[in-house]
Amino acid sequence: MKITQSWFGYILVALLALTACGSDDSPTPPPPANNPPVINEVNLDPVVPTANTQTTVSAQISDDNGIISSILYYNLDGGAWTEVIMVSEEKVEVVFSAVIPGQAAGVVVGYYILVTDNSGETVAEPMDAPESFDSFTPIDGKPRL
Repeated sequence: MKITQSWFGYILVALLALTACGSDDSPTPPPPANNPPVINEVNLDPVVPTANTQTTVSAQISDDNGIISSILYYNLDGGAWTEVIMVSEEKVEVVFSAVIPGQAAGVVVGYYILVTDNSGETVAEPMDAPESFDSFTPIDGKPRL
């Protein structure tokens, strides 16, 4: 009888250990979130571009799976889109920027940003680009404040 009680105790301890550690039947944890990239705080530098002066477009870009590409598209007076790769600024990895070359006063410069993450999800700013886009028109001379 003592042997049976001893084996019963070992089996009970083993079952409790398996239950505490989990088993092959335990639910699989959900995969990590796969959210689309986020584009925030799109800025121009200078804020009021002047004729023949390059303009830097910057944006805060983030994603939970990492960014594979960030591209600035721009056009002049509604012409064909030109693609410029945006690069992350030194020491600030979430700020990406690209430069639009200086243009003559009065030229309408349209632009938008397209970002793709490592999962292949793509987001544009503005959201419905290229149908809609942001724009600026360089002025002649210094801006008046």
